[in-house]
Amino acid sequence: MALRSSGAAMPRLSRAAWGTRQAWVGVTAAAGARGLPHRRRYHFGSSSYTAAFGEKPPVDVQKLRSSTVEYVEAFDPKTWHEDPVCSLIRGDRVQGGEEVDTVDAFGSVNGKQILATSAGVDAVLAHVQQIAVGK
Repeated sequence: MALRSSGAAMPRLSRAAWGTRQAWVGVTAAAGARGLPHRRRYHFGSSSYTAAFGEKPPVDVQKLRSSTVEYVEAFDPKTWHEDPVCSLIRGDRVQGGEEVDTVDAFGSVNGKQILATSAGVDAVLAHVQQIAVGK
């Protein structure tokens, strides 16, 4: 049984029923194109959406905001070029892959990334499988 955002049990839906439910709640883009009404139980970021996650620890909003602004103002954009994004396994970098440029939403280069080799991908997958079974 799946849970609704209210916490109530909801039966699992078959593939066909799920497709119907998606169209009904307006999840599929095609629903609007077919002229079906878009009915959603909640929207991202709404009180109904956040209630689906249950109790959350208190957040010091002012501290979070000020530390974020401080970090952003002190951030050096060259960091993304000098210390490329890469996979980590238990804090160790997965080495040996090709270094490529990363781009922003407008196609401008904004940093570097190290792509994993086949051996690196295998190592990451093995690590994830160990975590999944709790080894």
